[in-house]
Amino acid sequence: MVVLDDEIDAFLRREPARLGDTVDAIPPGVFGPVAALGRRFGLSSRESNVLLLCVAHEIETGFSRTYAYLQDDLTRPLPCIALALDCFADSAEDRLRMRGELNANAALFELGLVEARGSRVELQTPLSVNAHALRAILTPRAELCARASAPELILARETRDALCEARQALTQAMLEGAPGVLIRIIGKSGDGRGTLASSLTGGECWVCPPDATSELLTRQLLTAALDQRVPCLSFAHVEQALASRLWLSVRRDLVRAGHRAVVVVQGAEYSPLEPVPGFTALELTIAPLTTQERQAAWREFLGARAIAPEALGAVAGAFPMGVARIRAAALDAKATAARAQRCITLDDLESAARARSGAPATRAHSSAAGRRISLEDVVLPAPSRARLAQLLAMFRQRSTVLESWALGKVLRRRRGICALFSGPSGTGKTTAANAVASELGLELLSVDLAAVVSKYIGETEKNLALLFERAHEGNRLLFFDEAEALWGRRSEVKTAHDRYANIEVAYLLQRIESFEGMTILATNLAAQLDAAFLRRIDVTVDFPLPQLVQRKELWSSLLAGAPTDDSVDREFLAHTFELAGGDIRNVVFSAASSAAEGARKITMLDLVRSTQRELSKRGRTCSKADFGAYASLLEVSE
Repeated sequence: MVVLDDEIDAFLRREPARLGDTVDAIPPGVFGPVAALGRRFGLSSRESNVLLLCVAHEIETGFSRTYAYLQDDLTRPLPCIALALDCFADSAEDRLRMRGELNANAALFELGLVEARGSRVELQTPLSVNAHALRAILTPRAELCARASAPELILARETRDALCEARQALTQAMLEGAPGVLIRIIGKSGDGRGTLASSLTGGECWVCPPDATSELLTRQLLTAALDQRVPCLSFAHVEQALASRLWLSVRRDLVRAGHRAVVVVQGAEYSPLEPVPGFTALELTIAPLTTQERQAAWREFLGARAIAPEALGAVAGAFPMGVARIRAAALDAKATAARAQRCITLDDLESAARARSGAPATRAHSSAAGRRISLEDVVLPAPSRARLAQLLAMFRQRSTVLESWALGKVLRRRRGICALFSGPSGTGKTTAANAVASELGLELLSVDLAAVVSKYIGETEKNLALLFERAHEGNRLLFFDEAEALWGRRSEVKTAHDRYANIEVAYLLQRIESFEGMTILATNLAAQLDAAFLRRIDVTVDFPLPQLVQRKELWSSLLAGAPTDDSVDREFLAHTFELAGGDIRNVVFSAASSAAEGARKITMLDLVRSTQRELSKRGRTCSKADFGAYASLLEVSE
């Protein structure tokens, strides 16, 4: 930059009484907005003057040369604290007072209205006005306050009522002398909690990053104040410990920035926020959508005539997703159908819903089952089959019973279904759980107890929370094998271990109450389950050792697809050996492996010797008399 002699002469001809007269060159229309901004943020007159110098530099290029000349340095076109002292201090004493006031802790700098071009606010540090502050000063208020209309939200009735209350609270908080309001929106991922918050405030919900700092939050509060809108912050993706620390800085800066309200978004697992002095607190929890509400959401995002109502009802009932995930899944289904140049099908909806609802676990707490099994593969006596049919009916018809027939309020019960499969090992409990999942179109999630249970305090509950969340969001059936390990009786507290074990059981009870899917507990020690769990069991299915009729059915069905020769005597095997279904499967697999190794059909020799090994493995003594006419086929022990 070059300052010519003519420019210097023109400047000197003004003969200012003091350097502060240079402010006279600032356009008159700037003084009012700067003063108004200063009053809103509680700035002192000296701070407002510094802000004025910074604003002048942004609206009139000539001030760059003026500031450089006044600082006797052509490389310094920006204002600084030293220049402000020269312009506005009336005496040496006033200069000292002003310098003491314009430090790094001044509201002007702490709130970020003016930013220092350096790591510290020093006498010669170049200063510039915050871009949002400049916009607030230069933009007409009517234009600044213009807001796009909020989209129509699909919400549960309870949530709509709470939203109306929150809007009334926001309106009341804006009145002169009324207390401020803190609105805490609580919801799960995919529930549309960010959209709801934006609808409430009329502005974008700012998502706090996992590595956020208090300075970053302060800038967000400043931006909201300058834009004259209610700040909307989401802590949903921040660890709770960090969120609590960040909230302390928010509490400090809220009132300083002139805010009368704040909206905070959190996950359902977060603790309440520390209260803000002078603010009332209001909690808005996003209630899960009913099946009918989810169906309405699918219809809204797909179009009224895109697919048959029966298909919408099926996918709405099968996938308990929030409105945000329904919107994303609907767009995916429409894109799939468009690529194939056809109408949307139920398969498109189910595939999209399954992809969008899946919440991957951070650890291998569970595993998805392999092949699908039908109920025809389950061999059970008639009473147990009837109870399985009852279990399926409860799950399929729960929306009709609890919502359409309005029995949910009368019965005051949860939407989730819990079943207990009880019986000795090998009687088909896991097979039946697979069959139920297949029949209902659910993915079976088998719990790995070794990965869930932890010796560290609170870690087991954290793992269980992830597990239930994964099952809920992915339309999965949760299967606990050997359930007595987790769901055992609570004991008298004698040691710290007893106390924390009882806490884990209490937490499981709480999660069962809130889980909307199906849970199946399998055990061969039902007497050891806690009585509180038994009260929450909807259906108990007994898996006894198979009787003769069931054993015949098992031998016949398991050998039906395998090549066997005429020597195989299924009747003898079923009559003679009282084996469980799992034992019979082991025998058939072992015999088939031996036959395949010899490239031949399965013979009675293979089955007799495999049965002999299975009984021996179980600790049962085998005699030749047990095998009757087939005793000669037994392996001879040396």
